[in-house]
Amino acid sequence: MKTECLILRGVEGLVEGEVFPLSYGQTVIVGRSRNCDISLKKSRKYQTLTEDQKKNDTDFLSVSRRHTKISFYNSQSIEIEDMSANGTYVNGEKVSKKVIGDIKDKSYELRLGTREKFKLEWGQVELEMPVAADHVAQVPQPVAPPAPPPAAG
Repeated sequence: MKTECLILRGVEGLVEGEVFPLSYGQTVIVGRSRNCDISLKKSRKYQTLTEDQKKNDTDFLSVSRRHTKISFYNSQSIEIEDMSANGTYVNGEKVSKKVIGDIKDKSYELRLGTREKFKLEWGQVELEMPVAADHVAQVPQPVAPPAPPPAAG
């Protein structure tokens, strides 16, 4: 079942290809720690790294254990709060706290540390259970990215 919702889509770094739908009323913490709602250590790409690569990846280490908090109150009020030493960037601008009120009209780039980039956007995803106003997921799970449209021919 496809449903419209707020989507945090990994576009660069270890999170590339990961898709996290967010529910109304949900607040998530994003960071390196496995205790985060969205953990870089749980990404598919991180799982493929060797122990040496994990220890020496300075871009990964530029993301704090608990880096940023995203609170999705409604489509006119999404709050992004920096919780890190290395910065959270929205559309290239370093922010301590930012409220987004036009997510249905445009998307935003969210960068954590020096490499990890997400696209925060309103869109459709395939879910087993629809995202409803009264449903708050405990932990967002990545979903497979949508298949590209067939080539015109």
